[in-house]
Amino acid sequence: RGFHRAGPTRRGNAEAPDWKDNPSAVGRALQESITLQVVVGVLLMLIVFPLISVTETRIGLDYDLELVDQVDRLWRTHRDGSASAGSAAYSVVKSAVDFQSLAYFETYDGTVLFSDPLLQPPNVRAEEYAVAQAGARCLSVAECSVGAFFKRRDLMIQSEYSLGLLAFVLVLLVGGVMVFNRIANKYCIAPIEKLFALVNSFAKDPMAKLGNFENDSLDELYELEQSIRKIASLLQVGIGLAGKETIARCLRTTGDINPIAVGIKVNCLFGFCDIRQFTDATECLQEQVMLFTNSVGHIVHHAVHDCGGFAN
Repeated sequence: RGFHRAGPTRRGNAEAPDWKDNPSAVGRALQESITLQVVVGVLLMLIVFPLISVTETRIGLDYDLELVDQVDRLWRTHRDGSASAGSAAYSVVKSAVDFQSLAYFETYDGTVLFSDPLLQPPNVRAEEYAVAQAGARCLSVAECSVGAFFKRRDLMIQSEYSLGLLAFVLVLLVGGVMVFNRIANKYCIAPIEKLFALVNSFAKDPMAKLGNFENDSLDELYELEQSIRKIASLLQVGIGLAGKETIARCLRTTGDINPIAVGIKVNCLFGFCDIRQFTDATECLQEQVMLFTNSVGHIVHHAVHDCGGFAN
């Protein structure tokens, strides 16, 4: 039997794990934070919007039409011979002057129950003047009672509510932007900046000890940082001081590594150290042979460094 190389299959990378099915802790934390902030924002909108809505204010003609229709019915009853109905109609009109800013009222038969020229055009703007026609038998304009209302107070209330709604939306947008920026900075920008600073520090001096940062609450970011530290430590041990310039130059330049890049010509001496009869030493020392080898390496490395050399 022999080993053979498996050829490509139709499915290609079918067995490769999919990050969509198994998201990282960073992705889950980011998704949960954004979802929570969106839910809070929607709940605030649902709670605050009805409170500052203008639907409860008297900006339409519903109350005005109801008033005109009520006075019209009372006046018709008065015309049919009821004196108390006439008094009631005047009482309703007087109340409307105080509470609904009634500016003018004329019954179906042409009787003017109230008129204030100061609250009528041209003394007021057309937007502040609303006319309502209603009546028990209002089949034509001539059979309808007419009431005109001064709407400045209602328009001011509507404007105040609109400004309050606009202010709330602005506060919600600004708060949302600040919250999303904080989330993005915590889970995306800050970790990338920290790792970028770590790589830059290693590129400036490959033999320097990398600084320690605060531990991340997310395992993936901490593991990624530790992986970079391990790679840097392996490069420091494997290449040593003699190759630090090569490491720094490769990290500072973009693109692929150029193995035939122009280097620097140096004059150097290469030394080689061999432990004679190492097999016999291994048989005698057994597991202690590593301590013996490390002791020899310690002596040789110190001697090399004391003479201005580099031990690899």
